[in-house]
Amino acid sequence: MATALLTIDGKTLPTPTSFTVKQADLDADNSGRSETGTMQRQRVRANVAKIAAGWSNLTEAEVAAIREAVAPEAFGVDYFFGNTYHALMYVGDRDCTLKAVGSNGETIWDMNADMIEY
Repeated sequence: MATALLTIDGKTLPTPTSFTVKQADLDADNSGRSETGTMQRQRVRANVAKIAAGWSNLTEAEVAAIREAVAPEAFGVDYFFGNTYHALMYVGDRDCTLKAVGSNGETIWDMNADMIEY
């Protein structure tokens, strides 16, 4: 595939080894079930995207580049989901797992980050 899976503010990131796009609807505060169990729903926004991206075997420099890309409070994301979509997002949970330390002190990491649409 020639299309990048994930671009943040115009910068193409390393290709994720895991990539999940979720979509959710947002409901008004007064939505919910009545005493009789009937759903009273007031959807205020549909198809809000959440991306769970994971990378394996990253160098320290690659981890730093991803962390820098998701550091701002908000950033533009182009992501592939059948077509390429654009959304203003923020980063949620992110984690890095140390996989290996080379004899020269060089480290290899796995990293995950969740990006949520505003």
